[in-house]
Amino acid sequence: MNKMSIIAAAAVLLAGCNSVSKTTLLTGTVDENGPSAIMITVPGIGLDTTVALTDGQFKVEIPTDTKAYGRLACGDYHMLFIPDGTTSTLTSLALPMSSLP
Repeated sequence: MNKMSIIAAAAVLLAGCNSVSKTTLLTGTVDENGPSAIMITVPGIGLDTTVALTDGQFKVEIPTDTKAYGRLACGDYHMLFIPDGTTSTLTSLALPMSSLP
């Protein structure tokens, strides 16, 4: 590769790194029989919080860290996620086990 190709490739990589949002947005709804709050932990950044639901819905922004993983807990429902700067929308969390097929 010539010097110009290497510089162009580095510029593309740097531009891609800067396009990641500084926060990750988690939104969702919880089944009407579900709990009144969700718990979110991201050990890599020291986050451990409880988010109250409003009319069965939640919306929370957390810092982006693509090298960390997070855990969302809502009743019997647990989910791992990576706070990668995107928006994740979760629906019908905490369904009773008897309603599953």
